[in-house]
Amino acid sequence: MITFRARLWSAAGAAALLSAGALVGCGPSEKGEAPVAAAAVTGGGESGESGSEHGGGAGDAAFAGLGPLEQQALAVALMRAHLSVAQALVKEGEVQAAAPHFAHPIYEVFEAHREVFAAVRATPPQAPFDALNAAAAAGRDASQIAPLYKPAEDAVRALQPSGAYDHSAVIRALLVHMRAEYAEGVQGGVVSNAIEYQDAFGMAQLVVQLVGELAVPASSKAEAQTEAAALAALFVSAKPPAAPAAPGAVLAQSSRLELALSGLS
Repeated sequence: MITFRARLWSAAGAAALLSAGALVGCGPSEKGEAPVAAAAVTGGGESGESGSEHGGGAGDAAFAGLGPLEQQALAVALMRAHLSVAQALVKEGEVQAAAPHFAHPIYEVFEAHREVFAAVRATPPQAPFDALNAAAAAGRDASQIAPLYKPAEDAVRALQPSGAYDHSAVIRALLVHMRAEYAEGVQGGVVSNAIEYQDAFGMAQLVVQLVGELAVPASSKAEAQTEAAALAALFVSAKPPAAPAAPGAVLAQSSRLELALSGLS
């Protein structure tokens, strides 16, 4: 059984494994590692989950500044963001590119933040994510993959904090992650790392949903919703575009959104 933890796959190496059929239907190992589904990883190594997103740098800083429930909500948001970009890739016809993102909620986000969920004794099932990962890695039709979404979404939803927490603080922390991912994924005016770019895409799309979910009067969050939509609009597609928005533009727009979130919770 071939398994992976770090996303350090080259495009050529992943393509070779695909042509050999090594990725199709591959499940997790007995040690709980993620199934190989790196078919669409391009542009070098990926530092997001083990670096800026979850294991250090901006990721650590964002989690360190939050309370326990906010940390839990942020981890759930990262899971949702991976599912969001995976579904977008499937919709765009980039099915195999979605495979690693279907695996990441359980094998990277949850694994990196087990301590966040330990207090509530929450452990999501692996099966829904394995099923999505395998279906995407095998290049199945979108119509065959779509029915598998709900079990994974339900598993993530079940991890959401049950107590009151600062929703705005979670969104701001997610923006910290998004900026770090985008800066890694877009360099020199091109998408240099597809996975990093796609991580940022998923986070930007999710921010729109999270702002909409804020339990405040519509008039109070209208400005934040406008700024969140403008941020998401900077991402042309989940598939890496030929001319992505400059990291500076993403930084500036996310800063405008943070300002609009001031005073909201």
